[in-house]
Amino acid sequence: MDLGQILGSPESTTIPQLVQLLGDPDETKSYGSVKYYCFYSKGIAIGVDKGRVDSADFYKGGRYTCAPKELLPEWLAPEMTGKQFVETFGEPVEKGGGGKGGIDIWLRWKDFQVDIKETDWDKAKDQPWTSVTIFEP
Repeated sequence: MDLGQILGSPESTTIPQLVQLLGDPDETKSYGSVKYYCFYSKGIAIGVDKGRVDSADFYKGGRYTCAPKELLPEWLAPEMTGKQFVETFGEPVEKGGGGKGGIDIWLRWKDFQVDIKETDWDKAKDQPWTSVTIFEP
């Protein structure tokens, strides 16, 4: 199941399907109007806003285990680097992090954001992603 395909679908049907596929979420949390179903053991979090799936987060490391390849969108390879994202999708519409502030680098395109656990821009190009969030188009 490509979780990128569930964006925009109703929570009432999608979350039960995910629970059947992934098991119960490890945690459910809310921030404002957005509710997150966190599947730490699967490397995935699903965001729901106003009853519709709004985002899907894929993680590698930290509190989450690595998201299984079969649940990643077709275009997302587990070892894609910052440079490969730019070569594939062109320059991001926004980017940030790095520098003396110690904030990890992030790159944002229209429908997704990539986080890289690196604060040095010169090194980040060769580092694989640590999390990717895809947004409802």
